[in-house]
Amino acid sequence: VSVRQVYEALVQYFDRHVYIETEEGKLNVLGYTMFRAGYTLFDYYPLLIILGPYGTGKTTLSEVTAKTQLYPVKASNATWAGITRLMNIWPIIILNEFENLIQNPDVKAFLNASYEKGNSYIRAYPDRMDTVIAQKNYNPPIIPFKTETGEIPIDLLSRALLVTMMRYIRGDRDPATTYEEVVELKWLLRLFRALYWRKILDGINHLKRTITNIDRRILNTHMPVLLMGYLLALETGDRTVFEKALRYMYRRYRRMANPGTVYNILVIGILEK
Repeated sequence: VSVRQVYEALVQYFDRHVYIETEEGKLNVLGYTMFRAGYTLFDYYPLLIILGPYGTGKTTLSEVTAKTQLYPVKASNATWAGITRLMNIWPIIILNEFENLIQNPDVKAFLNASYEKGNSYIRAYPDRMDTVIAQKNYNPPIIPFKTETGEIPIDLLSRALLVTMMRYIRGDRDPATTYEEVVELKWLLRLFRALYWRKILDGINHLKRTITNIDRRILNTHMPVLLMGYLLALETGDRTVFEKALRYMYRRYRRMANPGTVYNILVIGILEK
């Protein structure tokens, strides 16, 4: 298995089942999915937030993405109490119809904890004589939102890759996946993780050492997408995806970026080091 093989398999899978209008959104979905099976190799792994009005395909994209994982679990329109009970049984990968809970401080603590390895959030058990425990929750979910980014807490946005769904275009895309293709893709991603874990760790460390002119949290959030482009460039010599990943990261946080950045020169410098 090669990085290019995994990348192309993911591109074909998403092109077959869902329409993502922006190129930045496509790269964010591809990067999140490529390394999600091995997210524990990362000290930080971003959430995937899918934005858009009703009927633009947010839920379809979240479900198609989640099916690439071994045991996708969806909590739709759930209460916070229901979510905590479900977490006792299985990690949640999709939080659907979640807008009414996003300002809940317990929910924000839970989501912030899901971004960083070793992080914990405080859970209270009123039915157990007010027992309070710190529970680990490193399991970054997918969250479709029928809202604008301004309504999402800024600390949550800074920990998330964003995909904006503008309109629903089905065309020749079929949202229904087959059992065979899903199983094949799941095990391809796990084989990739097993064979490339050392290169993944080395790549993360190299990118952290060589990209120094942007906030660390932002770099950590975009690390899966950057790493995807970086590994493709090393393997194939094609720097296109890596350059786009850098450009989109800096443009999203343009106030923190160096306005004189020339992305192809930056890419060449990172690869040469």
